[in-house]
Amino acid sequence: MIAGSISVGCSFVYARKFITPLKLPAVALATYQIGLAMIFLFLVTSPDGIGAVFKNTRAWTGLVFGLGLCGTAYVIYYFIVENLGAVAAAGVTYIPPVVALLIGVFLVGDGIHPIGYAAMILILSGVAVLQLGSREAPVEGS
Repeated sequence: MIAGSISVGCSFVYARKFITPLKLPAVALATYQIGLAMIFLFLVTSPDGIGAVFKNTRAWTGLVFGLGLCGTAYVIYYFIVENLGAVAAAGVTYIPPVVALLIGVFLVGDGIHPIGYAAMILILSGVAVLQLGSREAPVEGS
């Protein structure tokens, strides 16, 4: 988990410093990223269970829409890195747990425990501080 967190953090800085200057379209970057991930998963994952997924309509529909939405998220990610910078893009990654909690409440009927409310407040406050702090930071060379 720690290595994954470090990897995600480094990806924002790497994308901003090395990928953004290439001026590649965000859709192309997302396609490369998801395509390479698909190839890697194909090499290390057994295909035995895929038949079971496609026997269940709810599972394969969720899989198709989920992967489609994930592709959209990567397009948005590269757009944010290019136009708003690595700090803003990093702040966006904290939002999915809040969205997941709200989806659980409104679509599944889950309840929110007090710790869930506290977590949402802390996450949203942290993102707000991060975004406000990055706007007020002095620009290099000025």
